Amino acid sequence: MNIMAPPEQVSTEELHDLPFSEQLIVWGLRLWVDGIKKGTNVHELLVEGFNKFSASGSASALDRMMSVIAVGAIDTIDICCTKCKNISPDEHRILGVLASWQCTGVGLSLIHISEPTRQAEIS
Repeated sequence: MNIMAPPEQVSTEELHDLPFSEQLIVWGLRLWVDGIKKGTNVHELLVEGFNKFSASGSASALDRMMSVIAVGAIDTIDICCTKCKNISPDEHRILGVLASWQCTGVGLSLIHISEPTRQAEIS
């Protein structure tokens, strides 16, 4: 996954503008990608972070979801670095998919995403 977005795709919405639950998800996405890029296992840190906010099981679910996204994508997915204050369009899409899944109970594989699935680039 590429953590650099073309200038025209950089969001002006800031992380602190999101509800806390979404901030926590974005933190998890970014930490997961950072771990992949650095070749470090961040699973225990994700578990600890989600457990602090009574979201046990979320780290494993996030890992499974991101693994599916990374393997099934056909283009670069923009996940910002852990210190970035803005939210990327792809981070917004992931939050939207999760929100839709929570509201409808439809599995992630059945949810229509506005853009075609893209191959992840992990560099």
